[in-house]
Amino acid sequence: MKTYFACLIGAILSLCHSVYAQNPNAGLKAYEGSFLFVDNYPDNGTPSWGDDDNLTNGITHDDSNWYFTSLGSDFFGFPDGSWVLTRIPVSEDLDQDFSDNSAVLTRHLEEVDSLFNNRYGHAGDLDHFQHDSVDYLFIPLTNTPLLDSLNHPIPSSYLPPAIAVFRAEDLTFINYAFLIGQTDVGWCAVHPKNGDLYTSYDDAEAIIRYRIDWDIILNQPSNHHALEVVNQYPLTDIEGIQPFKLNSMQGGEFSPNGELLFVSCGIVEGPVGIGGAQYETDGLHVFETNTWQEVQRSFNGGFTCCPPYFRFAFDNSSDGGDEPEGLTYWDLEDGRAHNISGQLHAILYIHNYAPFHSNTVKIKHYTRKIFVDPSAPDTPLHGDPVPFPQPGTAARPFNNLHDVLNYYGAWDGAEIVFKPGSYPAHETINIRVKLTSEGGTAIIGQ
Repeated sequence: MKTYFACLIGAILSLCHSVYAQNPNAGLKAYEGSFLFVDNYPDNGTPSWGDDDNLTNGITHDDSNWYFTSLGSDFFGFPDGSWVLTRIPVSEDLDQDFSDNSAVLTRHLEEVDSLFNNRYGHAGDLDHFQHDSVDYLFIPLTNTPLLDSLNHPIPSSYLPPAIAVFRAEDLTFINYAFLIGQTDVGWCAVHPKNGDLYTSYDDAEAIIRYRIDWDIILNQPSNHHALEVVNQYPLTDIEGIQPFKLNSMQGGEFSPNGELLFVSCGIVEGPVGIGGAQYETDGLHVFETNTWQEVQRSFNGGFTCCPPYFRFAFDNSSDGGDEPEGLTYWDLEDGRAHNISGQLHAILYIHNYAPFHSNTVKIKHYTRKIFVDPSAPDTPLHGDPVPFPQPGTAARPFNNLHDVLNYYGAWDGAEIVFKPGSYPAHETINIRVKLTSEGGTAIIGQ
């Protein structure tokens, strides 16, 4: 495999340092722009972590396992004030019933007395972080009055939102910490470099950063004041407008280098999302973490606001019942996950109004790699509907560099993967990309 970086000058291919000055994201170093939609898997599935009894809210991973948070539901498919945490090895097919699978671990709210007794019945999008060589899970929790029906007296007040910490190896509960000052929370993410925890209000105009006191978390089980606010970062949209507000925040996770924060937002309006509403900004957003300016936004239909490669198609009206949920960033291009590739993996939960129809779940997968193969068919014409599989994916490569740069417009942080062969070209690349040949020599510009 040959990899070419910023000052490769081919016979006709130009990629030089002057490009960086023109690039608004010139401060980025990693190639983590995983925006090209690959596929859904599961695709309207009913696995045991996402069927009618488990309303899937969150997703994360360690080196070898998936982790999901799911809300319990009642006969009609509404949350019942409970939740379950599930660990599934990456080697397992996610689209199956794991009820009798000994490789899968679960932890239920009712098994953690301190959380159950304090009515922490809603678990949002979780994250994984390794501290002193031990893997931990961080789960955002909020109180729910629904637990009052389970033989509890109704309290005069509820505790604030909190972050629960579990040991990933065996799902042992460690402690929880209050998010003092927050009234709600739906997600959290631990920065992979500085180790601080980030989250937001459900309706977010800023990202809130907390310092984690590990001594309290690990050694003081009766102390729940282990999170201290460090800063708040107002969000700026892709056009530079601030303040920028996202509604019904559902998920978030940093890219491995910490340069990008991927978030999802939106809730179902009407019967399932009681009190919920639709917004044009519902879907996936990506923020550069030095400035907290949006650098990418997904689309769910038209192409007027958003690039067509970053497809997150859903209908969160009361008729459609689609709800964006959690997401995670995990490079699975090596084939170890059954029917899954790419790096970004985002949950879409489909409320089909049980018990009349089964609720289902999708995980949408995205890659940073744009594939090129000189033997591939011609690219569809501009103006035609974008086909599936999408052009540029491994299943439908482009056959020339011009289409890579012009069909969508390659983006900052992408990796262009050339299959062996010759690529006559007279192109200038004016963004920061990584060029790779796979399986042999690729000759560009001859």
